[in-house]
Amino acid sequence: MKAIGLALQNYHSVYLSLPASTFARYTNADSQAWTGWSYAILPFLDQAKLYNSINTSLSAGNDAPEWPKDPAFAKTVLTEFRCPADTTPDLNPMRGGFATSNYSGNAG
Repeated sequence: MKAIGLALQNYHSVYLSLPASTFARYTNADSQAWTGWSYAILPFLDQAKLYNSINTSLSAGNDAPEWPKDPAFAKTVLTEFRCPADTTPDLNPMRGGFATSNYSGNAG
């Protein structure tokens, strides 16, 4: 949690605000791509390469073949998002095999 706290402070130093819980990235009226606070702080967790590999301009809609149904970045395990006491698998079988995170943001 210390790394997340420092990343949030550094994000605030750059943008003079904390990241929103979710960001909508609309490519057209019928599609939405969403990212969140955890995506926004990746560069401040020394994960700029992962941050830059995520194409947020793509649609996330079910009819959008360009949005990966099984994106490799979502399977990237980051220790910063895992509680050290959590003994569950790094990849969550209940969530499409995506990386497990123990932390979430509050939308207000």
